[in-house]
Amino acid sequence: MMVSIIIPTKNEIQNLTKTLPQYDAIKGQIPFELIVADGGSEDGTIAFAEKYGAAVVVNRERETIAKGRNRGAQVAQGEVLVFIDAGVRIKDPKVFFETIVKLFNENPHLVAAVPRVDIHPNEATTADTFVHGAVNAIIHFFNAVGLGAGKGETQIIRREAFKKVSGYNER
Repeated sequence: MMVSIIIPTKNEIQNLTKTLPQYDAIKGQIPFELIVADGGSEDGTIAFAEKYGAAVVVNRERETIAKGRNRGAQVAQGEVLVFIDAGVRIKDPKVFFETIVKLFNENPHLVAAVPRVDIHPNEATTADTFVHGAVNAIIHFFNAVGLGAGKGETQIIRREAFKKVSGYNER
């Protein structure tokens, strides 16, 4: 199963230098493509992403993050789309993506998933830890009772389901 990792950006060079190298952990392990949907960066984001091997789609007009995610999805080839913000660092990328592939392969009716999202320990304040913990608990509860919820930093969905709902609402 191929996974498309879609990262919306605009002037995200500082984040990408920390986050793109994490995908080295899955090269040769999991079939994936890396897509950067850029909203007209002027800080070297585009060149860095291309140098790193990402397919880059650029829109120089003002756009919402939803529009960027949709543009990335338009060129994606994977069966599963992983929308992930430029600043998201994954604790163990190999385990994370192996889990995604396993869950979606073993559960043909699984449409979407969201992981727990926390602030990096080196950057988290006490307030961050409390707020993210509370939000993660609420999301877990909503999903446990079938209401469906997730944070925007990382969202995972089957490409066919994404097409069915016409992607993200761009307004």
